[in-house]
Order: sequence, then structure tokens, then C-alpha cells
Amino acid sequence: SGAGGSGGAGGSTAQAPGTMIELFAKIGPKAKTFTINAETGGKIVGDNIVFGIPSGAFHDTTAWPFNADLDNDGQLDSQLVAGDVHVEVTEFKSAGDMLRGNLPTMSEGGQLLESGGSAIIKAFAGGHEVRISRLQNLTFKNAPVSVENAASMELFLGMKGDGDFTWQRPVAAPPEPNPNCVTAEQCKVDKTCWDQPSCRPFLCNGCGFDVCLGADNCPINPACQIANACKDDQACAASLDCQVKCRGNCDLDECRDVPSCKPAPIAASGMSPEYLFNSAPFGNIGGHNAANCDAISHLSAQHLTLFVRFGSNYSTESGVFFLPTSENTVAKLYTKIPNPPMGQEGYQSYVDAMPSGVAGKLVVVALKDGKYFYEEKPYAIADDGSAGANTATVMANPVEVSEAAFTAAINAL
Repeated sequence: SGAGGSGGAGGSTAQAPGTMIELFAKIGPKAKTFTINAETGGKIVGDNIVFGIPSGAFHDTTAWPFNADLDNDGQLDSQLVAGDVHVEVTEFKSAGDMLRGNLPTMSEGGQLLESGGSAIIKAFAGGHEVRISRLQNLTFKNAPVSVENAASMELFLGMKGDGDFTWQRPVAAPPEPNPNCVTAEQCKVDKTCWDQPSCRPFLCNGCGFDVCLGADNCPINPACQIANACKDDQACAASLDCQVKCRGNCDLDECRDVPSCKPAPIAASGMSPEYLFNSAPFGNIGGHNAANCDAISHLSAQHLTLFVRFGSNYSTESGVFFLPTSENTVAKLYTKIPNPPMGQEGYQSYVDAMPSGVAGKLVVVALKDGKYFYEEKPYAIADDGSAGANTATVMANPVEVSEAAFTAAINAL
């Protein structure tokens, strides 16, 4: 064990957290708070991340009356926030940061990602969380990886709550709205507002403007306005009706195949090891609050399914991580092995997700009866056929360690 020694040796008898969520909150990187005026916007400069928040980018979906369109679908759905907003930024630079913060680098397609840095970004006003609709000039500085071609680094987004999640390519951001086009008077008098979706509720009674085409009350094809038409009718899925209906609502089942909801790579520019994403979409599609700068890992093209079974000290509050050597990458195995026999409980990777032949180390953590259990050991991923073709099995035996020994081991990653 890399933690060194059992629980009786370290001296500390502090009670371990009861859950992994509590553990990550305790050991993970801590947030820094910045204050931004919502009307003027401002710039956030963290240790390794820099970004701007433009005027009118903070939205409160719980306030009434609505006067803003968060997702730019032509429907007023939020209220623009006024005054000071507190922005919390938690940064994750190293693989150790990502492990301690429960922020593994795995795409929704099961691909390992080589990270250039990550951050969780949240905004608060009036005592509760509000949404950020977009970021400007999002830059990851001093990235711990130097990819020769900056454009091979991409922006990935996630919705970070207390549970596990994977990174996903974002849906392209809608055009930045004109903040002067949110009232009936502005929309009818100011011609620059006539192509703004925020003006649809005020302009589209007669459907006489281009911006109205495809709106709910101005359909090009009325058949495409019925429930699930965007999913069940391919002709509708490609129509402007469904583009308008689904923009900003891409998490709906009927919208997933609409072209405007298809995730697309957003490549970085800049000079390694700094990576820049202009006008980054954020918080407007699916409520994302975590951003990651990544390249699809170049690790082995041959992959297998890895099983890690606990020979002892298994707990329902446990975690298994694999850190490849010399890569800013963390894979977390969080799928519990179904119906295991006693003494064979544990976790498995995504199917065919782990790169065969890659060396690194396994880190196993368990919380049980108020105590810490830990194991860290070198491991090279190798097909052993233990559960069929392209599989490997590792036996884990985390041992009880003191809080001091656990803290030293986890901080050294």
C-alpha cells in the first residue's frame, strides 16, 4: 500500500467521512470566489483559468416576471440578474486534483482524455444559484500537457453535481442576444431587434418577419409542431421548426437528433501550453457548470474491459481510479460489478475502454465503519481473459490506515 501502515500506527483516530461525496468535499480543491457586476460583466483570473463574462450573461430562472431568453429559443424563460454576482471557481490542474475532486477524465463515449485543465464554475445572486449563459475568451493557462497542435485540444462540458458524470462535447452556442431587445417597445421600434429570437413573442402575431418563421405560432410545417415530431419524423428533424423548438432544449428526447442539437468539436486556438476558446457556450444547454480542456488521449488503440474486485474491506462507499504514468489522465471505475459472489464485489470500466499495455497505478479507496481503507499499487493493463475476450481482472485489498497516512497518500498523487 502506498499509504503506509495500518490505522493503529498513524496516531490519528479521527472519524472518516461517512460517504464518498463527503470525502471528496473534504479532500478536493477548494473554490475561490470572485465578484462581478451583472450589468457590466467582468473578467475572472484564476490560477490557471481565465475567462470573461459579458454584460447580461447572468440569468435567474426562478425570478418573475421573465424578461430574458436564456437559451435563445424565442421564449422568455428567465430574468436578467442585476447587481453583484458571486462567481465560485474551483480549478483542477493535475491528475491528483481530478482524483481528489472526483472529476475523472472520461468522455461520454468512454474515451480517456488528456487534460489541459478543468474548472467548476458556479454563480450566486440573491442567496441562490443563477445561470451563466456564456463565457468569453475562456483560456486554460500553463497546461500540464503540451499538445503539439493546439487545435487537437477541445472544449468539453459537464454538469457537475454530487454524483459521477462524464465529459461531453458541447452543443454550439446560439448567437449572443442583443440585451436591448427584450421588451415590446424595443422590438417594434428598433430595427436591429427584428432578427432577434427574443422579439418573437412581440413580433410574430402576423408572422411577417423572418425571425418568426419556425416559431411555435408561425410554423413552416404545422405537422412539425406536434409532440415528438422532431424525433419521429426525419423531415421535421431537419426543418427550421424543430431547430427553433429544440434550441436550448437539447436534453429533451425528441431533440437529440435535431441538427442544431448535435454536439460538435470546439477546437482550441493559441500556443501550447495555453489554450483559448472564444465565445464558449456555457450553462445555456443542459445547465453545464464544469469545463474541461482536453485532447482525446493517444494511448493504445487496443482496449479492454477492466474489473477490479475487492478481496477484502469492500464498502458501498468506495472508489477505484487508474492513473496512467506520465499522462494527465484519471480513469474512474464507478460501475458496480453486477451480482458478484461474496468477496468478489467491486467495479468495472466501460466496455472496451481501458488502453491495453498502458502502465500506471491503481488507487483504491474505501470508507467503512468510520475508518479509512487505502491501496495504491503499480499496474500495467493487460488482457488476461479472466471474463472473456478483451478483459482483465485485478484483486484489490485496501488496508485500514490512519487519517494522517491517508491524507499524505492522497495528497501525493
